Formats: sequence, C-alpha cells, structure tokens
Amino acid sequence: FSIIMYADKIFRYSKDEGKTWSKEILISPPTGYWTSGHDRLLVHSTGRLIQPLHTQANFDKGIHDVVATKVAWSDDHGRTWYLSDQLLEVRKLATGYRNIRISNYHEVAIVERTDGSIYMIGRTSAGRLYESESFDRGETWTTPNPTELYSSEAPPNIERIPGTDDILLMWNSQSVYNTHSHLGQRLTLASMISSDGGKTWEHYREFITIPAYEIGAETFNRNGVTYPSIFFDEGWAHIGYWARAWIDGRSYDQQYMAAVPISYFYSLKEHDPPSVD
Repeated sequence: FSIIMYADKIFRYSKDEGKTWSKEILISPPTGYWTSGHDRLLVHSTGRLIQPLHTQANFDKGIHDVVATKVAWSDDHGRTWYLSDQLLEVRKLATGYRNIRISNYHEVAIVERTDGSIYMIGRTSAGRLYESESFDRGETWTTPNPTELYSSEAPPNIERIPGTDDILLMWNSQSVYNTHSHLGQRLTLASMISSDGGKTWEHYREFITIPAYEIGAETFNRNGVTYPSIFFDEGWAHIGYWARAWIDGRSYDQQYMAAVPISYFYSLKEHDPPSVD
C-alpha cells in the first residue's frame, strides 16, 4: 500500500477567551505539504500576524528530498493570509550526512527586534543552525547563513525577553554526529541569550540533559528531549518540551512544562557553547 502525506496550516480565532472558535481559515495553499513547528506565530508591533511555514518542495513528484521555508502574513487579524514567493533553502549538508535530503531549512523560529526587523533561526542538516533576516515585516528575507551554533537536526525556538532587547534561544546543542540520519541524539536542551539581535550569543546554559540509549547505532533517537516552547509571564519563563524514553522495548513520550525565573538564563555567564573542534 502507499501512504499519502499531506498537511495544511490553519488559523482560528476566539472572541470569548477560548470558549468558542471561528471556522478554519487556511494559511497555507490548499494542496501539498505545509506545516511548521509549534509556538511560531509572531504578532508584530504593527499588528501584522506572521507565520513561518515549511514545505516539501518536490512533494508533487513524490520526492521528499527538499524541505524549505516560506512565510505567510495577515494584516486583518488572520481573516486573510498572503504567502511569500521566496523559498528559503539550505543546501549545505554535514560531511557524511546520511539521509535522503539534499536541502533542509525548516521548523524555523522568528522574533521581532526592537527596530521592527525580524530575526529567523532554523533547523538544518548542516550540523548547525542557520539564520535569516527580514526588514519588511516578513515579506522578503536574506539568504540563510550559518550561525556558530552547532546543532543536531532539531528545531530551535526564540523569544524576546520582555522589557529588554535580549533574545532567548532554546535548542539542542549537543551530540552532533554527522553519520546519523538526524545528526545525533537530541539529549541536551540548552539556552543562550543575544543582546544584539542575533549577531552574537552568550550565557550558555544546559537546561536539561538526559542519558543516551546506547544499544546499536540505529536506536540513536530512542531517547530525546526537544521541541521547546517559550512563554514569559511576570518575571518567569515557562519552557515546554517533549521528551522520549525507550524502556523495556517500548517508547514512552511525554510533554513537560518547567517554570524558572528569567534570571536563571543569565546565571552562568562564564560558560561557552559546545564546539566540535
């Protein structure tokens, strides 16, 4: 038998604090494969809603080798949406990378800087995160470029810390192995802070680390902690994440939420991020 993979990205709104919801409003095109990471919708200071999407560019050919990003926006509170023509790709692959993909830039996260420009950072198959910028509220973007942040093939997330210019980054910073199909196990969820709009990062801290599942190379992803979400409220950061453990031949998946004071992310200033040197 054959499996048809497709996905739409939709928007709904509520006028009564979430008790009832509007009908589905389509953000993405009506055909193909369109989705995103969770916790990615940006409300710009001008009121524009901006939603990054990723797609399988060769989906109509039945080939899943190119995963790339486009950006949608709405200027009427989500009632109508527009999609950029620009396809953001990263065709750089880590040496020895083993997977079908020839291009990969997806599950990106975006944040508004204090000057109104938008910073994007995303998952790749290059062994590090890549970044892009927009200076017209998300309609066009610079070519994605590599950061100095090493990462397995896993999604980062970013949010601006309230009352500051600082951007908090959460990502899988460790266990980068080029010969794995996802470039290593997602065992460490870490944080860093940028005070200059993503140009440089400091205050590295390992938020959570779990043990690897060691039996056989093919089982590299049986233990993991990944897919962070970030929410700030009254001086606290609420960090959501997904974790998996392989126990007695079964996979156990669980969603977690941790609450820490925002000062927690500044408390280990002397630490540096990991290096592959």
